[in-house]
Amino acid sequence: NPFFSVMKKVEIIFASALLLSLIFRVTAHKEVAIMFIISILALLILYTFLGFALFNGIRFRNIFISQSYTAIKPLFLIAGIVHGLTITLLLVSFLFRIQHWVYGTLMMTISSVILALFLIISFFKMQQGSTNPFYKESLTRSGYYLLVVAGNVAFL
Repeated sequence: NPFFSVMKKVEIIFASALLLSLIFRVTAHKEVAIMFIISILALLILYTFLGFALFNGIRFRNIFISQSYTAIKPLFLIAGIVHGLTITLLLVSFLFRIQHWVYGTLMMTISSVILALFLIISFFKMQQGSTNPFYKESLTRSGYYLLVVAGNVAFL
């Protein structure tokens, strides 16, 4: 079952750590800053370099096997790369906003708009009955990170 692949387990662990650190930060536990930074950096690396595989259901051990890509259209690979880089930009904007650096809000706005587009497209494709794993993965991750953005905007 691809849901239990190593990459997805790592992603779930660090995404949960990110969410927990944001919750603890809001409740005045400032000592969770290290957990926040480590989880963001791990997710940055994961989405930057392996986003195309995560969004297209390719397991980590099959990334370098050419037969893994025969059933995937090139457009979905490109969309997976763009989606991964968009989430990366969003995570960088979290760091910028936490540090109150310039352009953190701008980066968050740009990445949120792109994620919202992915969310809308994925939602409508799923409603039309598409069984492509890209749409399900995109819908799940876009929804999760847009909820995290809403929490970030509301509390930081």
